[in-house]
Amino acid sequence: MSKWIWYYGDFELRHSLLLHTRRDEYDYMFPPFWRIDDCRHNVRFKKEITLEKRSKITVYARGTGHVELDGKRFSLGKELVLESGAHTVIIYIMNAEGLPCAYVDGDIESDETWLASDYGKWTGAGCSDNYTDISDDPNIFKFAYELIEPITQTAINGGVLYDFGKETFAKLAFDDVNGETHIYYGESAAEATDTDNAYLRECVTEPCELKSRAFRYLYITGGGTHSFKAYYEYLPLEYKGSFRCSDELINKIWSVAAYTFHLNSREFFLDGIKRDRWVWSGDAYQSHLINRYLFNDVEISKRTILALRGNDPIEKHINTIVDYSFYWIISIYDYYMTTGDS
Repeated sequence: MSKWIWYYGDFELRHSLLLHTRRDEYDYMFPPFWRIDDCRHNVRFKKEITLEKRSKITVYARGTGHVELDGKRFSLGKELVLESGAHTVIIYIMNAEGLPCAYVDGDIESDETWLASDYGKWTGAGCSDNYTDISDDPNIFKFAYELIEPITQTAINGGVLYDFGKETFAKLAFDDVNGETHIYYGESAAEATDTDNAYLRECVTEPCELKSRAFRYLYITGGGTHSFKAYYEYLPLEYKGSFRCSDELINKIWSVAAYTFHLNSREFFLDGIKRDRWVWSGDAYQSHLINRYLFNDVEISKRTILALRGNDPIEKHINTIVDYSFYWIISIYDYYMTTGDS
């Protein structure tokens, strides 16, 4: 089975960059106060193979470039015939806007056995079992979505307060907007209806889809009418750990804690689903531990470790905090002792 391949670690760097551009407060954007690296934008992939029979391949890419087969150049998207014997395939990809990656369709598979280079030394290519279809785009992180409904809606001071019953992280899709419409998000009804001080807010004037935000309550005001749907956005993780005891209050506390942890387990382990939504090494260290008991999902731990490292040269402590550099090193030790993945 072929997979989309990229320079090892660049998928994590690219999505870390995108994630760290999404924090906003009130009416302004709040960037992180440390260096955020991006993926490499000009890379090569190579595989040396010996075929027992005549084979065919077609190379696809996210980006522009070409294929070099035994020293001869060919266009992307063109079927190539390889006779039996030894061959060297090199794929050149450049993507100025995002993550350059390649997919080989046919008798040869693209996977972690390929090598990648940014025109320095060759290293093992990166890939993921989540990106195995030719239509996939590794520049888009895959989340699951579920339609959720408010449990109550109440008219208040000319607006409507929607209560979704519990904290969630969801995107709103407005299919009908008549007039300027203001949306205020809140963990509590008091926060959502405090239109002067609401931390997260939006204004729409036409049908649109808004970016995902954390909330339990929505307060929507405006002179016109509106109609919308809310879609819970989450990483579909398997719950492998569980807990029950004779005290129902403790059981409820555990369930709330597990759900809250799931909200913060996404591209990486986040510090909080509402405000920062950043990747902090100290917060991640605790998350690695809880993950081993609750989900035991190896990939999210690996993504988080790679995203926190960034590119060379490393000139400052991770998240600017000396302790967090040590937490990162300890997390690698724990990861290796848990998985054996060097």
